[in-house]
Amino acid sequence: MSDARSKVESWVKGFTSNVRADTTQTEGLEDFSLSKKPSKKKKEDLSGVVETLTAALKEGGRKRSVKHWRRLACQHLGIKKMGAKRWEALVAYAVEHSMFHMEQHGSGSSAFDTLILDVVEESDFEPEEVEHIATTMFGCPDDDEGPPPPPEGPVGPKTFPCGHMGWGKEAAHEAARIEGKCCANWKSQPDWRIRGLKDAVPMNQRRSAEKESGSGWPGLCCDPTTGHYIGGLANDCRHYHNGPERCVVHGGSTSRGSGKE
Repeated sequence: MSDARSKVESWVKGFTSNVRADTTQTEGLEDFSLSKKPSKKKKEDLSGVVETLTAALKEGGRKRSVKHWRRLACQHLGIKKMGAKRWEALVAYAVEHSMFHMEQHGSGSSAFDTLILDVVEESDFEPEEVEHIATTMFGCPDDDEGPPPPPEGPVGPKTFPCGHMGWGKEAAHEAARIEGKCCANWKSQPDWRIRGLKDAVPMNQRRSAEKESGSGWPGLCCDPTTGHYIGGLANDCRHYHNGPERCVVHGGSTSRGSGKE
């Protein structure tokens, strides 16, 4: 095999030395060798032709077909015809560098492919100017200054646990609570057997020794410490409360269900 290769190489070199000097058919065969691999073709620099097409697109005017832009690219490169792969590489380069892209224009039978310029909008203002406009004209707070201070004076009525708005003076609300009302804005007496499970029952609604000895309503069984209602279904903490707490009246009872006080 090596002998055959040597013979071919010798014949090619002898052929190039015996032909006329003005021929161009043997150019590139002086160093011919079967053992050498052909060198890879360098990637073509497409920046110049892409810039030329971009400049032409910036001039505006009516939409032109891809054929027009391919002819213009050929003129820049000094060739008569451009292959499809070369054109695709050119467009890919332009898209990669955000210069222009190809898209279809029109519809139906009149539709054609054209080049569209990629316009990058640039602000006429510097970042400092934009921040100044935002903070002075539109009232945007400066992040460096921290949160704005709370407004001085009253900011409006608060909502009580009963759900009423805190209109009026606090002294009026305190007086209403002493009377057993939720606040000065009450409309109806709350059911303290339900609400008293989470809120303290007013003193005048709680069971006491004085009420127990009288002929009227004895009041609700409430925890002396928290004021919460602990009477259960029948208002009797001895029989309807699972915890050890007892009201001020039933606190001396020694056994549950005995009825002794």
